Amino acid sequence: MAKNTDHHIDHDTRWKEVIEELFEHFVLLFFPNLYPLVDFNQKPDFLKQELYKIIAVPDKKGKKINDALVKVQLKDGTNQWILIHIEVQGTHETDFSERMFTYYYRIYDKFKIKEITAIAIFIGEDIPKDYNHFRNEYFGTEVTYKYNTYIVKKKKEKELMQSKNPFSIAVLAALHILKTKQNLDDRLKLKVALVKFIRERAEESNFSEKIVVPLVQFVINLMVLDPKRESQFQDIFYKPFQKQGKMTMTEYDKQIIDGMNLAYYGETREQRDERLVKEKSLQMALKLYYERNWKVIEIALFLGLEKDEVKRVIEEYSQS
Repeated sequence: MAKNTDHHIDHDTRWKEVIEELFEHFVLLFFPNLYPLVDFNQKPDFLKQELYKIIAVPDKKGKKINDALVKVQLKDGTNQWILIHIEVQGTHETDFSERMFTYYYRIYDKFKIKEITAIAIFIGEDIPKDYNHFRNEYFGTEVTYKYNTYIVKKKKEKELMQSKNPFSIAVLAALHILKTKQNLDDRLKLKVALVKFIRERAEESNFSEKIVVPLVQFVINLMVLDPKRESQFQDIFYKPFQKQGKMTMTEYDKQIIDGMNLAYYGETREQRDERLVKEKSLQMALKLYYERNWKVIEIALFLGLEKDEVKRVIEEYSQS
């Protein structure tokens, strides 16, 4: 058992990223009846700036609201747009349903359309009492607002692993977080198993790189470990490839490593190699440049010339 590291998890960012990257699969899992109606040939519009203006304001506790608002086009040919409001909730809030209602009427007022659907995805242990609706009544005036909900802790691991939808793996990672809050040894084992499962499912279902890489990145960033166990996790996946060489890597192995590199370093393996080549080339070019012009630079600095003047002298010398 080790010290809990879950306060380091940036749930908002991680979920936003994976929802945006795997949006079609997200809709299929969470809105199965809506999915056949959406035209996924039209790129969904994530209304980040609009959302910030409408609802991303500090609440009573000074906490900044982080949600997702997406505009999608339907297949019916009428250019009908609907808005999907997505809320990923990890902490307990007594006024959560009221906040959901507030978001709804602000979105309704802003866009003047009735085609709005919302879902609250509960990823924590504590679920509000009125978690799926808001109701207010006063002397005959009454309002009731209901929205879709999805409670991660109630999902069955076996069913998630049997699902063919790749987004189920993201839910599985969130479920593993809940199960291993007090045991990082178990979390390490589950993290290793889940990345291996992604690779197996990817090969079995012929997942593309656009599916595999975001999933690996999500799992690594979400299932936070302490430094020692994180190093053990990296050794399991990196060392075999370091010993065998890149030529032994399958396409899916490369995708796993790219997902890990993105999670840890913010760039894929190819992007890193390309950057290193550029940096080395630049260093060589600068070395040759200064070897050729060091006498001019030395004289210019001795004479007390300003930086711009030194640059002009070097350019004139180089052209001569």
